[in-house]
This record gives sequence, C-alpha cells and structure tokens, in this order.
Amino acid sequence: MEFITVTLVLLAMIGVMVIAHEWGHFIVARIFKMRVDDFSIGFGPRLIRIAKVGDTEYNIRAFPLGGFVKIAGMSADEEPLVKARKSLEAHTSPSATPEQAAEAANPEDTSDLFSSRPIWQRSLVILAGPVMSFVFGVMVFCLAGCTVGIPGSAVTTRIASASPGGAAYSIGLRSGDIIDASIINRLKREMNWPASSSVISTIPSPSQ
Repeated sequence: MEFITVTLVLLAMIGVMVIAHEWGHFIVARIFKMRVDDFSIGFGPRLIRIAKVGDTEYNIRAFPLGGFVKIAGMSADEEPLVKARKSLEAHTSPSATPEQAAEAANPEDTSDLFSSRPIWQRSLVILAGPVMSFVFGVMVFCLAGCTVGIPGSAVTTRIASASPGGAAYSIGLRSGDIIDASIINRLKREMNWPASSSVISTIPSPSQ
C-alpha cells in the first residue's frame, strides 16, 4: 500500500512539474505574440474543453501525466496547414474578432508562427521551459522548508547509530545511548587519543 501511495505522489509531482515546464513555453510564446493552438493538461483524447481564449484552446485530456503546449509553426511541415486553417476560419467563424478575421482573410501572413520569428525569440521560448522547471522546484523546496521543516534537524546528544565493529561499539556505546557525564568520563578513560580526549573534555554534560 505504501508503494502505491509513493508511486501516486511521485506521478502527481512529475505531472505538476511537466505542466509548469509547458507553461513556461506557453507564457513566453504569448509574450512574443506567437500563435498557441492548444494548452492541455494530460495526454491522449480530449475529455473537457475548458475554454478557448483567442487562438488558444484549454483542454483536459484522458491521461493526467503532465501536459503539453502546441505552438503554431514549431514543425516544418505545419505552415501549409496553418494557412489552410486561416482560410477556412475566414468563411466559417462568425464569432471571430476583427483581428482574427483580418488574419484569416490573409492566410499568407505567417508572422505569428514560431518558425517566422527571429532566432533569439525562438531560443527564449525553448529555454523558458527548463527555467520554469527550475523555478518551480525551488518554490516547492522553499515551501516544504517553511511548512514541514527538515526532519532530524534538532540538535541532540543521543547516539543515532553505533555499528558493530566500529570504535564506538567497541567501547560499549550503543544506538540510542544519550551522551552524559558518565559516558564522557568513560570515554576519557578508555580512549587512547589525547587529542580526542581534549575535545571531549570541552563537551558540557547535561547536568551542567
């Protein structure tokens, strides 16, 4: 049962990180006014069309493992399809905005395609995904540190582990023992290292 829980949590975390990654591509493409046809949560067949804002459809798909963003013109063979789509929209979309109607009436205008933009803009769109993944990871780490904390960070004099065969085990120390004045005195007697003994003598006992 624990394995299933850990697996589900891991898949959920990967899914959220992939969505953050794709959102990075999406937001920078929109800043540069590139056409984004689809932003989907999940993969596979579309289950729910959340909305269509401008040229972009927002969808939820069947397999909720991440997501993807479809930026027009990223594939070399996509340009003819985009032109055909614009030409079709000029005749079949009565609800189109004036800007969309003007764009659809001129299917040769490919200025909003990824492939038509200068290389520095395309590079920033591609780089935005990994950058957003990094930023998201830092945010999750900081949030976990602020809300949960770091396990085992408390300072204690309890021995965490004394392995059989080790130096601590050979002088009688065991896992879970608490370092107190009696143990410190025993270490002074039984250890033959003067340097170590001088260090131990500076450790205050709990009774002090």
